[in-house]
Amino acid sequence: MYNVKVSEYLDSVEVSLYETPIHGHKKESDGIVIERNDESLEIYRFMAFQCDNKKESDAEENALHSYFVSFNRTKNKIYNYARANKWDWFLTFTFNPELVDSYNYDEVVFYMSDFLLTMTSFSRCGHGRNRMLKYLIVPEKHKSGRYHLHGVFSGIDLSLWKMTFSEHFTKGGLPIFNVGCFPYGFTTATQVQNTTRCAHYISKYITKDMFDSIKNRKRYWVTHNCSDGEHNSFYMSPSEIKILLDSFGECQYMKSVQTPYNSIKYFQF
Repeated sequence: MYNVKVSEYLDSVEVSLYETPIHGHKKESDGIVIERNDESLEIYRFMAFQCDNKKESDAEENALHSYFVSFNRTKNKIYNYARANKWDWFLTFTFNPELVDSYNYDEVVFYMSDFLLTMTSFSRCGHGRNRMLKYLIVPEKHKSGRYHLHGVFSGIDLSLWKMTFSEHFTKGGLPIFNVGCFPYGFTTATQVQNTTRCAHYISKYITKDMFDSIKNRKRYWVTHNCSDGEHNSFYMSPSEIKILLDSFGECQYMKSVQTPYNSIKYFQF
């Protein structure tokens, strides 16, 4: 049983406090990332809705609960991977419609997986600088219905990936590069300035609509050498919780979340 979870990432710590303790080996089904969006709140509203027909209500609640758990588990995993590793580059991959049907998510997965397998093999086999490639990639569904991909990377060999300056800049003045070795379309690449901000940004791509459209399919790509942080759980009294929070110094961010199952407070240090 625990009522406190401490998550240690690359350059920050997050403390989660649960009003109702989590018992035994029960999974933390109601945990969500701090940067939740309106889709998460929408799920809460659906789950709080009561039907007159008890059997129908139970069936709907069980289905929505499973959906809720799966959705938030995916978001949390992406968030943890993004925060627990140092990233050098943020890349966007857009597929050439003459080469890839980007309305078809399975086709996007096939060609992207093929590209990543090739680049990872080059990295492991000693090509270029023999740096171990690390990445986390998530899909986004454009309003047009086409899929494109966003990812954070480290260990990229710039010559192997044929990284070249596009002669354009972001609104913030960062130079935009292109990945010349991507054979299936177009890319942009910018250097990561802040890992924590980048984690917040990339986790927001997994929305309810996005999740619905890729049900039971690949939701993200991550290399095996990525850490997802160190997570420890404890049962503490109020006085012990105060000592714990004080030990981390000044809190950078705090948020309270009310779910159908629990009340949770998140603190970031």
